[in-house]
Amino acid sequence: QRRGELFAFLVGMTRDADVAEDLLQDTFLRLVRESRAGRMPEEVRPWLYRTAANAAIDRGRRGAALGRLLPRLLSRDEPSRPESEVLRSERDAELHAALAHLASDRRAALLLAARGFSGHEVAELLGRTEGATRTLMCRAR
Repeated sequence: QRRGELFAFLVGMTRDADVAEDLLQDTFLRLVRESRAGRMPEEVRPWLYRTAANAAIDRGRRGAALGRLLPRLLSRDEPSRPESEVLRSERDAELHAALAHLASDRRAALLLAARGFSGHEVAELLGRTEGATRTLMCRAR
């Protein structure tokens, strides 16, 4: 359950399924190491997201490609009619273009919020204050 959820988040962060898979494996390996060292996080889900987000941001900062595909934040529940496909394609292109211009920390904040994390949780996951996170998200939006 957590694997699929976290993988989807990482694909959104990196825009590359292969990179997301590598980061996912690294994240779970870190969890195993922490557990074996007797430092099991109290809240595993936020720890996993924070570790995964930090890994994705670090990878981006090192100049590695963040990926080829932008995250898919929009619902795919529309019927498959030709005009719906064209509208969806146009809408997605605009969203992808906007997200592509964001720094990785801004993209991470928006994607975490889109996944249902509160402002407080996003701040904790990104290692920022709530005020700084609100500012970051306002600027990103």
